[in-house]
Amino acid sequence: MNEIERKVKELANKAEWNHNIDLKGTPTIKNQKFSIGNNKIKWDRINKLVDFNNKKVLDLGCSDGYFSCKSIDAGALLVNGIDLDPLRIEKANFVKSMCEYKNVFFSVKDVYKIDLDKEKYDIILCLGLLHRIPDMNKLLGKISNTKILVIETKIYNTDEVICKWGGGNSKSNQYNNLYNIPSFNYLKSILESYGFTNIKTDIDNRDQNNYKRGLLICKK
Repeated sequence: MNEIERKVKELANKAEWNHNIDLKGTPTIKNQKFSIGNNKIKWDRINKLVDFNNKKVLDLGCSDGYFSCKSIDAGALLVNGIDLDPLRIEKANFVKSMCEYKNVFFSVKDVYKIDLDKEKYDIILCLGLLHRIPDMNKLLGKISNTKILVIETKIYNTDEVICKWGGGNSKSNQYNNLYNIPSFNYLKSILESYGFTNIKTDIDNRDQNNYKRGLLICKK
C-alpha cells in the first residue's frame, strides 16, 4: 500500500468518502455503485450547461472538494469551498494537495454566516445541500445576489408549489439530515422573486430514487 492509498483509507475510516476522486491512480471510492447523485455524473450534467471560464466560484457544502476542483479544471479563476464538517474540509485539502490545485481554497464555515455583500461571486454552487439544511428559504435569500446559481437537490415530483417535510432524520451523521424536499415550482417561485428570470430545470430519467435529484441552472 502506497502513501496515497494509506491516507485515503485512513480518511475513509473516519467517515466514508462522498466523492469518488482519482488521486494519481488511487480512487477514493472503489467499485462505486451507479447513482444519479454520484459526483462524476452530477458534474457532467452541470458542465454541459454552465460556463466556468474566468469565473469566481463559491462552492457551498463543498464536501470532499470534487466540484471545486473541477470548476478550476473548467477554467474558473478562483474557487472558495466551504463546509460545516471539518472532516470534509480535511479531505478536500488532501485532494487539493495531491492534485496540486491552485486558486482553490477550503474552509470550515456555516453557510448561513457567509457575507456575500463583501465578497462577490459569478457562480454559486449549491449541490446536494438544500434538502440537508433546516432553513432552505433563508439560504436562498442569502445567495440570491449572484449572476449564476447552480442548485442540485432532491425534488418532490409534483406541479404544485409545495415543499415536503423530510422528517429531519439523518442517514449517517449530524450533517446529513433530510429536512425539506421542494418541488421545482416551489423553488422557481422563490428564485423568481429574487430576480432570476432564466431558470432551466433538469431531471435525469435514469434516476430511480423516490425523490429524484433535480438540477436548476438559474441566471439573471
